[in-house]
Amino acid sequence: MDFKRERLALLRTAIFLIMIQPAAFGFPEEASGSLSVAKAIDQEIMQLKDLPDDTRAAAIKKLAQRIRRQPSNYAMALALDLAIDGANEGADQEIADTIAQALPEASPTDIQKACRTLAELARYNHVRVLVNTPQFSAAMRQLAEEDQHRRAAGVV
Repeated sequence: MDFKRERLALLRTAIFLIMIQPAAFGFPEEASGSLSVAKAIDQEIMQLKDLPDDTRAAAIKKLAQRIRRQPSNYAMALALDLAIDGANEGADQEIADTIAQALPEASPTDIQKACRTLAELARYNHVRVLVNTPQFSAAMRQLAEEDQHRRAAGVV
């Protein structure tokens, strides 16, 4: 759980830094409108935990749809953020689909994070993941190895 919170903090910091100096990170100045939308979506994601369970899944699905319409440079960060704050049995498939859609244009670092998140959703939440990349396969193998080590150590 701490790992997920650390990832969330790093993602939010990255979004914030891009928002205050888009040109320094290779984004054109006109992207500030997209950044405003990304920031608004990020704020909504942070508020998901405050929603009642019966409305949370629907809110996550709507956010996932909005994230898919964002420029690829923001979509992956927002999708991973949603996976951390929005984990919900009723919306895990929507989250996985959103991450998978952003994957082709993601940076190598984001691809590793995304594939790990997708592997966790597939292995532990039984979500259908339609990704066939070496990184995803490696993440699935790594989870299997970690589970095997936990069982051998009696930590399951």
